[in-house]
Amino acid sequence: MENPFLNLENSIRRVQENQEKILAELQVLKTKKEPEKTLLTRKDIVKRLNVSLVTLHSLMKIGLPFSKVGRRTLFELELVENWLKQFRKEAKRKEVQNG
Repeated sequence: MENPFLNLENSIRRVQENQEKILAELQVLKTKKEPEKTLLTRKDIVKRLNVSLVTLHSLMKIGLPFSKVGRRTLFELELVENWLKQFRKEAKRKEVQNG
């Protein structure tokens, strides 16, 4: 007759080995974590762009990317910078076309 405690010990050992593998994988995933996105408020973005709130609102109307969280308006810095680069390119192109 088999000793049930030996089976239990083997099962516990396998569970512990699996747990160690999972913890190691989690550690790897933590180190590969994407950098957090820099979110700015309207006040922050106005200072950074050196524009008024009225100008900021106008830019938002024509496509400046933003998010609403409750009543707060937030801007993802990287998206804003990319949008501004594209906006400036288009403005220069139109200026050249109009002579």
